[in-house]
Order: sequence, then C-alpha cells, then structure tokens
Amino acid sequence: MRAAALVHHVLMRRWRRPYDMEAGLASAVQVLVFTGVGTLFCLIDLLAGAHRFGVYVLVWVLTALAARAALVGVYVSPAAIRIRLFWTTHTVPWAEVMSIDTTPRGYSGHETIRLMRRGWVIIVTPIRRGPPGIWRPIMHATQRGSLTTRVLPPREFEQLVNALTTTWHDAVGAEP
Repeated sequence: MRAAALVHHVLMRRWRRPYDMEAGLASAVQVLVFTGVGTLFCLIDLLAGAHRFGVYVLVWVLTALAARAALVGVYVSPAAIRIRLFWTTHTVPWAEVMSIDTTPRGYSGHETIRLMRRGWVIIVTPIRRGPPGIWRPIMHATQRGSLTTRVLPPREFEQLVNALTTTWHDAVGAEP
C-alpha cells in the first residue's frame, strides 16, 4: 500500500456518513458480487492454462471503479464536510461553509443538497431526494446516474439536511 493511500485510509476513519446506508450497502454488495465473480472467472481461466492478461486487467479496473462508486456520498467530521463524487472529492472546513440548502428539481426531477463555501463557490452533493417506497434499492440501481448519486426518500433526505445543518452550526458555534 502506498504511503498516500495509507494516510488517506487513516484519515477516512474519522469521517462518517450522516444518513442511512441502504443505498451505500446496495452498492457495496454489487462491488462484492462483481469482485467475487470476476476473481472466480480469472482463477478458472488461469487454471485452464489460458493467459489473457487484458481480461484480468479489465476485471480489476472495473472492480476499482465499482469500489470508487460505492464511496460516493457525503461524509462529516467535527472539523469539515467531505463530498465524494465519482472522480473528485471536496473537503470543506465547516468555518468556510456559508450555507447548506437544497436545489430545486432539475432535469433529473430530483432535489439535491448543495453547500456554498466562501468565495461564492457552490458544491452540489451526490445526494438526491427520491420517491419513498420499499423498492428503493432497485430504483437506485436503474435510475440515470445511479453510480454517481445516492437517492434517499423524502423523510431521510430532510433528516440529512437537518443533520448537516446542525453539525455545521455546532462546529462553528452558531445558532441555527
């Protein structure tokens, strides 16, 4: 493990997701199933004597991308908020946050949570308000952009907005 990856792993242990992990759990299960099937395929292929290096690399690259997709979300610590998108990560100290609110429904039909940091920089989170219901993990897997978003039902979405706002106010010592 590279030194930078080890430092990143140690620092991420202090972060937590302030929302239900059902969508994240569904993504993690998808990663585990894909990794297991891909690894089994590669082992069978190796035992059969075929050496298809390109196939192995493809399976491992897709596994790495699926693992990154499982990490997409919003994380909080006492010092900052971390917004992990598929390709980028934004870490904003609570003292630099000017506001946390929701966007109006856009082209996707879902509200999102966004925060504004000093300098009038708006960062949109990958959290979306979705329809309530028991089939949410299935809907999550079939919605457009499902690898890059987390869809929460309205009640959990509102709880997350309130939790983020409360954590922000507690960190900067302000009243909500």
